[in-house]
Amino acid sequence: MTASNEAKEPNAVPWRLIDASADMMNMAFCNDTTPNPFRSSLALFAYEPPIEEVPVAISCDRKIVFLKVSCSITGYQPDGDEQSRIVEYLSTLPGVDLNDIEQITRLYLACYGVLLNISVFPGYQQPTDPAVPVADYPRIIDFEPKIRDLYQAASETGEILSTSASKVATDKSLSSTEKTENAWKIGSELKIPTEKADVGLKAETGSTRTETDQTNWGVKSEAVEDRKSKYATTTQISQLYSLLTGYHLGTNRASFLMLPRPHVLQPTENRTFVHGLRAIEGVQDFFLVISLLKTTKDLRVEAGLQTGHFPEGTEVLPTVTAEEQYETKSFRIGPFDRKVLAKGTAPGVVGAVLSGITGSEPSYRETKITEGPQLYDVPGVAEGWEFDTSKGDPGHAAITEHKHPIDNIDGVSGIQITPHVYKREGTENVLLDIAVCNSRIFLVDGTQEHRFSREYEVFLRRKRNVVGEAAADSSRMLIAQRRSCTQIPLGDCLKAVPPPEIPSLDTGISIIDEAYIPTSQAASGIGQSIANVIDSLRTALCASQNAVIRRGAADRGFLDTTTFRKAARLILPKDALDAPIMATLDRDLDLPSDLTLAEFLDSSDGALAARLGRSIPDVIALRRSIIGGHSATDQEGK
Repeated sequence: MTASNEAKEPNAVPWRLIDASADMMNMAFCNDTTPNPFRSSLALFAYEPPIEEVPVAISCDRKIVFLKVSCSITGYQPDGDEQSRIVEYLSTLPGVDLNDIEQITRLYLACYGVLLNISVFPGYQQPTDPAVPVADYPRIIDFEPKIRDLYQAASETGEILSTSASKVATDKSLSSTEKTENAWKIGSELKIPTEKADVGLKAETGSTRTETDQTNWGVKSEAVEDRKSKYATTTQISQLYSLLTGYHLGTNRASFLMLPRPHVLQPTENRTFVHGLRAIEGVQDFFLVISLLKTTKDLRVEAGLQTGHFPEGTEVLPTVTAEEQYETKSFRIGPFDRKVLAKGTAPGVVGAVLSGITGSEPSYRETKITEGPQLYDVPGVAEGWEFDTSKGDPGHAAITEHKHPIDNIDGVSGIQITPHVYKREGTENVLLDIAVCNSRIFLVDGTQEHRFSREYEVFLRRKRNVVGEAAADSSRMLIAQRRSCTQIPLGDCLKAVPPPEIPSLDTGISIIDEAYIPTSQAASGIGQSIANVIDSLRTALCASQNAVIRRGAADRGFLDTTTFRKAARLILPKDALDAPIMATLDRDLDLPSDLTLAEFLDSSDGALAARLGRSIPDVIALRRSIIGGHSATDQEGK
């Protein structure tokens, strides 16, 4: 049957739900529990236009199927079972605050990258059937959205955003879609310096696009005829306004990469992994037009959704080290060298003994080192020098006391340094007030003197002309994956339940990788630093997909990750971290007696395998037996 040439109103695509992530279904009625909301999910919709509506140029040997893949993109959070295991393990360690453990169970890792891969295959083939020729494979001949990009203007405050409309339509050929990309200029500002003041020129513009469905008999007939002649079908898709790029049109697969928008503030402070990037959350639909042989009875669809996550509220630190930010120097006050006299009016054994017998002297003799409180100026304050409080003795920031070899009063019974004051006074002075009180009657051996001989080093620093950018205190992006495989029997009524030969396969969420992100590139600001971050996220997501060393999709849970071990390490007291790990266990394991809990948590799987002389799979199993990670047969989110 050939397609009719009669111009008709465009049809709204009557989508049929084929498959959705089963673990997101709430299967327990009214029990006050629901599946973890912070798990990304997939839903697959399909529609096969009647063959009589397909143009003759296509329908002679092929037919068309529309697919809509709906992705619910969220952050990542440990599920209920993982939270129970976290509490069970950490609560057995000494000195751990239960409130800190609760913070780990509530850890939220926002999403900063999405990679969706969709592939279509011909119907199920028995192993004995000949291979399907490449020419007989289904092809993706169009999809939307194709691209959303961000163009930054030459000035720092102006940018042009490439946005997407929510409406998707196919023309009468059923094989091409209307573009959903628009360009929207947000604003631009230019400052021109003059002799008296800066003159600013600022321009802003925007557009709001709204659509209303209504019956209006006043519509011109020309517009109706144009609508009839232009479109065959129409539908609405949900859009997230983040960067997006589609790939591989014309093959049997399509890839969509979504990256965060830069320069957009979050609703809460420190929400993002990097200041200047906005997390990706919400529903994003993808519309695909599939061309396949007219004789094809079944269509198989594989969808793989990968999401990259960093902890929310990650501390942001300078990328430039203190050594690079500051130049340093020091100066010394002193030396102070004094003989510390015993009780009596004169030095020596006789005078000390007499004063002790008569009791005519105080209970101690004071030797003033600084002759009372003394202020010393800090040189170079006018040139920008300041106290370097990162150095100094405990309780004496920026100042260190140096003792000379002839100083012999520390630890001597009856001799005390009081007052013993050396500290900063304001921003320009150092205050010293030191004296020694000696309550002894005799000298050390009758002849040896007691001496105070010390000087004081003051540390200064001055800022260099170096711009320090912010970086997140995290170097690994946790990558989670969900895969869905479904077979769709084609015909007059698309079946929502696949045939038994190829059941719907939804693996649930699994952690498949922790991609390394160079900390030096995790910077905030505008321009190249943000571009470096986005490029790192893109590279990590794409490289992880086919990484040779990546573990299987069902092999790892949250408790197996470096992210969890790092969070646990931050709440553990030093005594627990420095203790041998065997002391924290209630069972015997073949572990070195000097292997500390800190080393166990800090070491990568490879480093720990080398340390213990075991294979990496053995180390993974060891970690799970100690920490409580799930077994390889468990499925995350089930």
